Amino acid sequence: MRVTACLSKGLAEAIAGDSAAAALRFRAAPSPAPRVMWNTVLKAYANAGDLSGAEKWFKEMESASVAPNSKTYGKLMEAAAKGGDPDSAEKWFEHSTQKLGFEPNPTWYGLLMDASAKAGDPQRAARWFKEARRAELSPDLTYYTTLVDSCAKAADLAGLRHWLKEMVHDKLMPNAWTLTAIIDGHAKAGDVAGAEEWHRRAGSALDEPLDIIAYTACLDAAARVGDADAAQRWLHQLQEAGLSPNEVAFNAVMDASLRGGDLPGATDWFYKMVALKLTPTVVSYNLLISGNAGVGRTEKAAKLFTKMVTARVTPDIISCNALIHGCARARKSEEARKWFAKMKPLGLTPDEITYTSLIESCARSGDAAGAADWLRTMTQAALAADEVAYTSVLTGYARSSDVAEAQRVLSDLRSAQLEPDLVAFGPPRQTSTADY
Repeated sequence: MRVTACLSKGLAEAIAGDSAAAALRFRAAPSPAPRVMWNTVLKAYANAGDLSGAEKWFKEMESASVAPNSKTYGKLMEAAAKGGDPDSAEKWFEHSTQKLGFEPNPTWYGLLMDASAKAGDPQRAARWFKEARRAELSPDLTYYTTLVDSCAKAADLAGLRHWLKEMVHDKLMPNAWTLTAIIDGHAKAGDVAGAEEWHRRAGSALDEPLDIIAYTACLDAAARVGDADAAQRWLHQLQEAGLSPNEVAFNAVMDASLRGGDLPGATDWFYKMVALKLTPTVVSYNLLISGNAGVGRTEKAAKLFTKMVTARVTPDIISCNALIHGCARARKSEEARKWFAKMKPLGLTPDEITYTSLIESCARSGDAAGAADWLRTMTQAALAADEVAYTSVLTGYARSSDVAEAQRVLSDLRSAQLEPDLVAFGPPRQTSTADY
């Protein structure tokens, strides 16, 4: 296949983020391939947000003695930015500018800001904005919108208002992306009224209709405060606007129902989603798994887990933690241990929540020694035990009237500069869309 034909088709695949197809097209091209073809495949990895793949391709490029140019490094930064990895974006920026002497450009600063925004780090995004100004670059609408978005992801409404004011001061008007970010920021802050007000303003200010993201942000706001009626109202408004609800919208309505204590309602919404031929995501399944496990329906939660795996939806750590925590609440320590054993084959690494739930499962089952064993395993895994973990072990020994061991744990707890948690055995924490 001629180089020009390969390049044309490879570019289409790169734009779509289809790195596998772009790489296959590259290998079918005449050798040696020009640098532009190497960069085209790198573009595919960048558009997919696949930094690992991009870096492997870059190493292959170097092995082939193809000299990278500024576009090469720009694509590495873009891959990091889309993956929300500001550390890697900065690493490639510094490597290309400080070690190789490439001149930084406005796009690179924008990518560094975007990486910080996606990581929910508005201070870091603001720092790169200042660096761009120090480099005598004039801020544009994209820069300001990225700053607004960084504050939105961190639910920093004060920062959001600051950058909106600065944007207008520089005679730049918010666009649909900016306004959607503002709606999302109010949603993440649990400000339903604010999200709805900005949605109304955006609808009046823009010539084009708002997209589904603006509506799902309002759905998310309602979900965060457990307002199922408001969530359902926004779902209907979304449909009235001629938009088709997606999995994110249904997940938000399920979340709102669960937060309001309506497990049957959340289950109904799950099956309404399926009836519309939408594919439930891991979030969808986790909401119902957590909802059932949290009220002691561990067998139903286990069946949902099996249903998820059968549907080829990959469980995540939240799936397993919800099941382990449900077993802890139901005093089923052996069942909790079995779910823990399933984590490694799934490629999941236990975290603080996992171990704290395992500790609680033993303590509630009257196995204080077992709870202490899990606490030791947790610390050996270099995970920091909090007051809930220590208090669970302490309570277990207290219930078994083992005063000496209870005093030892209390001493360890205070050595860790913690105080007993009087609500350690309080209501279970419900999984929500905010966990993602």
